[in-house]
Amino acid sequence: MPANTTSLSAKYKINVRQAVELLCQEGDLSHRDRDVATAREGQEAHRRVQTSWPAEAQAEVTIKHQIKHEGVTLTIHGRIDGLWKTGNKIRFEEIKTLRHEAGLLPIGLQSRHRLQVLLYAAMWAEQFGEEISDKSIELCLTYFNVLTEKVEQNVDTCSLSALRQMSAPLFQHLIDWYSDLHRHRLQRNDFLESIGFPYPEFRSGQRDFAKLVYRTLQQGGQCLIEAPTGSGKSLATLFPGLKSMALGHLDQLFITSAKNASQQAALDSARQVYGKDSCQIRTLQLSAKEKICIQDSICNNQDCPRQTGFYERLPGAIEEALGHGWLDTETVREIALKHEICPHGLQGLLQPWVDLLIGDYNYAFSPNVRSDMVFTQNRVGLLIDEAHNLPDRARDLFSAKLDSWQIERCRKSQNNTGSPLAKSASRLLKHIRSVVLENNRMVQGETAFIKQLELFCGAAEQWLLTPHDLISVADLESQNSVTEALQQARNWLYLADQAEDDFACFDTVSDNGRNASQRTLHLRCLTPAIMLQPYFKSVSAMVLFSATLTPPVFYQILLGLQNNYLRHRMPSPFNQNHTEVLIAPYLNMRSKTRFQQIHSVVRMIEDIYENRPGNYWVFTPSYEFQSQLVEAFSASCPDIEYLAQPQDNSPEAREAFLSAFSDNSRTVGFVVLGGAYGESIDMAGERLIGSIILGPGLPQLSRENDAIAKYFEQQGLDGFAYAYQLPGWQKVIQAAGRVIRTETDKGIVILADDRFTHQQYQALFPPHWQPRQTTSPEQLLEAVSQFWSRE
Repeated sequence: MPANTTSLSAKYKINVRQAVELLCQEGDLSHRDRDVATAREGQEAHRRVQTSWPAEAQAEVTIKHQIKHEGVTLTIHGRIDGLWKTGNKIRFEEIKTLRHEAGLLPIGLQSRHRLQVLLYAAMWAEQFGEEISDKSIELCLTYFNVLTEKVEQNVDTCSLSALRQMSAPLFQHLIDWYSDLHRHRLQRNDFLESIGFPYPEFRSGQRDFAKLVYRTLQQGGQCLIEAPTGSGKSLATLFPGLKSMALGHLDQLFITSAKNASQQAALDSARQVYGKDSCQIRTLQLSAKEKICIQDSICNNQDCPRQTGFYERLPGAIEEALGHGWLDTETVREIALKHEICPHGLQGLLQPWVDLLIGDYNYAFSPNVRSDMVFTQNRVGLLIDEAHNLPDRARDLFSAKLDSWQIERCRKSQNNTGSPLAKSASRLLKHIRSVVLENNRMVQGETAFIKQLELFCGAAEQWLLTPHDLISVADLESQNSVTEALQQARNWLYLADQAEDDFACFDTVSDNGRNASQRTLHLRCLTPAIMLQPYFKSVSAMVLFSATLTPPVFYQILLGLQNNYLRHRMPSPFNQNHTEVLIAPYLNMRSKTRFQQIHSVVRMIEDIYENRPGNYWVFTPSYEFQSQLVEAFSASCPDIEYLAQPQDNSPEAREAFLSAFSDNSRTVGFVVLGGAYGESIDMAGERLIGSIILGPGLPQLSRENDAIAKYFEQQGLDGFAYAYQLPGWQKVIQAAGRVIRTETDKGIVILADDRFTHQQYQALFPPHWQPRQTTSPEQLLEAVSQFWSRE
């Protein structure tokens, strides 16, 4: 037996709800095909129902059942909501919380509920069957409507022998599934143990990087690594991650990042290491619905035939996909369409059973998107690329808003203004307009507001579950407007249950406040540290890496990292003499004075370009400033080719912009600092020989950023640094990192603003920078000329 098989545990665990998801092969794929009540509502429903039970009833009974097969042990565990014996009967009861009529539940969800209570009874019978051999077994589903307090029950009756006859093939299916999974992982580990690094040697510093990643994944814990752009971070994290799996330290590796380009780089690295033709390791690229689905005339959330009967056709697609191994977006789509099911739905259900996941932060941290089964089933090593983006992205994921216009649109979608949904939307609108806010808190009307949100959710869910004709565009628009309004309301309820001092509640009003009907309420997460903790605790180990993680304490506090987290700053693998960092402090790019500097900036760009014609990017502080700068540049420099960042964010527009910068072109590009072209762009060689960065990238003054600053000041920290300076500095480092991508690249970085000479900024400069401060345009040009003369 290979050595690695001894370190791969043959013991697996699954809870009853997850077992049901594996077993149930009935129903449609639907965004409504799930439980939607909040945890608080569920707890209250359980309390209300349990008080009606007889005195001998047992509540919240812990149960588990072990199945063994071919050396594999599967433990199924859960809690029975209630059970009791009465005469010649024993009842097993499962409580479900709803905001609508139980009869409107989708067939697939009803089937899962019935299967859940059956499994609970079967597991209990495996331990205590002799006690109930002569009793009639009642399988009771109790539905509690939290809005009307109506209770509906479905009771099925069977004997012990019938129960065992129904459950035996279910238990067999589960143990067969996990036995197959275990065999795959043994073969996978043997394969991964045999692979080598895809290059003859590591880059400078890359081996130390990889060792630290491996140690973290092996021992558990958290690690923060700063590594310059172009230093080979993708391979330095993926390769030790695969080796950690090979030796049984992990079940699954998850690489997540904020940018598609970084996700593609991780996929390319995987292809380099073991090739896309290998079926011995299952690699899944996670893509948004609009990217993986073909978006044809029948692709919609309301009546898509690929969602109808989805679970009946799912097993064949799962089997083919897992046998294929390499599951990029195109492959998953092809397999799904072959089996006539939704590609996005198939992608979601494959996640727990693959070896390497690559996808956006949403799939790791969004409560609405991520697969909980991935993290409860597997020992996951989480590799977070571009980790400097995580604080802001997490803030967005853990924030909510309520647009009055969205609720109004939902109300107007109802043909009958007297319908329950129309009335509920009208009442919610009144509450949105009337709640009183002070100091970023609701100070009047919050209790009634939350109650009305719950009532609105119930009315919207009931309307969506009620069959509609959907024969016109207007009908589909009604579905969309109700769905979008419901999602906003659900998000608010979910976060309101958890919001403490680390959240702020404020409003924005359109039309400068003259039209109060356009009020939007915001529940914004100020720091994601507390909200991220359950997600971090669900993984075995976590490595966060980026070119911009200075100072590390900033990220430790924002993300809530452990006090004993590891941190490492990787030296640049590139020749320091290949980069010239020059500061131009005679330019003032503050918002009040920057427009007066436009002609000076144009002159600087022109002088730098004429000294050494080539491709340069000018990183501007805003679109408005960029527009005026481009206008002045085109008038002053008609002979220099230039290109401004396109307003169109489509992949086609992005590719057209980037392709304009080649080894043979000589073009000045204008892009917004911190925008779509500020990071994850690989411009090697002559494609980019200089970055001209106009200002330190401070975020705009806003109520949200001011609330963040105030929050950290109350914690005894520098509020301005946490809300403005350090987020801006991330953009500067990323912009500078576009210039040097390989060992042979050479280029300049111009930091245009006097603030770059201040100590609080210079303390953040990377060690491999050797900045030179100039005092005039002439001195700057002389320094540029000296640098290029060394070629």
